[in-house]
Order: sequence, then C-alpha cells, then structure tokens
Amino acid sequence: MTMSPAGIEAGPTNQGWSTPRVAGLGWWLRSYLLMLRWELANLRLVLPLLVIVQVALYGGGVIGLGFFYDVVPSRQALYFATGGTLMALITVGLTFVPSIVAQRRADGSHDYQWALPVPRIAMLLATLTVFVIVSAPGATIALVLAELRYDIELQISPMLLPAVVLVLVTTTSVGAAIGHVTAQPAVTSAIGNLFFIAMFLFSPINYPAERLPVWLQVAHEWLPFEHMANAMRGGLTADLGVDVGRSLVILGGWAVAAWVSMYWVLGRSR
Repeated sequence: MTMSPAGIEAGPTNQGWSTPRVAGLGWWLRSYLLMLRWELANLRLVLPLLVIVQVALYGGGVIGLGFFYDVVPSRQALYFATGGTLMALITVGLTFVPSIVAQRRADGSHDYQWALPVPRIAMLLATLTVFVIVSAPGATIALVLAELRYDIELQISPMLLPAVVLVLVTTTSVGAAIGHVTAQPAVTSAIGNLFFIAMFLFSPINYPAERLPVWLQVAHEWLPFEHMANAMRGGLTADLGVDVGRSLVILGGWAVAAWVSMYWVLGRSR
C-alpha cells in the first residue's frame, strides 16, 4: 500500500497503475478538494499576478474604451460594461489555460498529475474552480468601474449564473484542448494572442454585430463569441434586446463539443 502525493490511499494493480481503495461520492469529493489544493499550491506564485493583470487589463479597458467617444451613448456604455466582464472570463480560458497546460506538459508535471489515482473529472473541475477564482476579480472590477464611469444601471437576472458557467466551461475546455494539442509553449502563447485579437477587434462583444461586414455577421451566428456576449447581456441588462434563449442553446452545444474534444485529445495523448 502506498500514499500518493495527493494524499489518497491506493494500491497497485497488475498493470502497475494505482487505483483507489474507496469509491463513491465521498471519495470523489475528497479527490476534488485535494486536487483543488494541488492546483492552488502549483499556482501560488502565479495566481496573484494573474489576478492583478485581469483587474488592470479589463478594469482599465472598460475606462479606456470610453476615450474613443466625446460622449459615450448609454447603449454603448452597456456594451462596454457587459463586454468588459465577458472578456475577463474568456481570456482566462483561451489564453491562460492553454499556456499553463503547455508549460506543465513541457516540464513533465502534467503527466505526473494525470497519473494520480483520482477521477479525471475531479481534476478538470478543480482546474475550472481555480480559473473561476482568477477571473472573478477582473470581471467584477470591470462591471463596477463601468457602472461608475458611465452612470448606468444594470439589472442582474438569474440567467447570469448559467451564462457565466457556460462561458467558463466552454473557454477552459477549448483552452485545455489547445494546450494538449500544441507541443510548444511558444506556439500555444501565439495561438492565445491570436484568439485575444480576434475577440477584442473582430467579435461583437464591445459593440453590436451590425457594425461588422455581412459575412462576418453570418459567421458569428454560429461561432460562440457573440452568443457568449448575448448570454452575459441577458444576465446583466434588459435594455439590449438580445435573443438569449437561442444563444444559450448554441453556447451549450459549444460547451458539449468542447468537452468531447478535450476528452478525445486527452485520450490520444495517453
């Protein structure tokens, strides 16, 4: 009998792999909590910096975008408020997650962690929890600063929670899949930067889709970014008149596809 670094009692099998001696909900929950501690310990030096970058980038971005206007229209201010909040959530999944996964693959810590006798879903949910912690301050600060800067009133609805969950699940799953597919951290970082530019400049997040060329409007009807924005707008304000139901359905499809793709990538990586 051995004790894994995660603190889970395990025993060897005929194939040399460790398997847990207990099972069930209690074991699953304990595995999740242990993996959460593992993630927080691994990122203890990086987490404060990530939070500071999130707050500075999106808190400052919400204010800075207003300098493009002599007077910011109230409708545009709502786009800035909801868009800044969404960008803080998206960036964590599509830029930070791929880079961290690629770095762990490069230094060997990913394979070691993946060999621990804990449920894979517990690992993935622990990672998701950590990046919720990372994204929450930036998203919150962006929202508060937008309210103060543009003197707007937001109407938070119960739809906000499923919107945030769908956004985080989709983006972190896609980000993790990218991190597993790309072999070099530098390539992963370049892909993340490409995503950021595409989202910031060419996705209807901080402005309405009508300002884009027709072909790009059609593309965004099926890409996830506009639907993420619609879901966030529906959860934060009733003044932008978006079809939130359709966006949630399409975004849910992207979330399922992202998880299936990630599991396929992880299966091939073994």
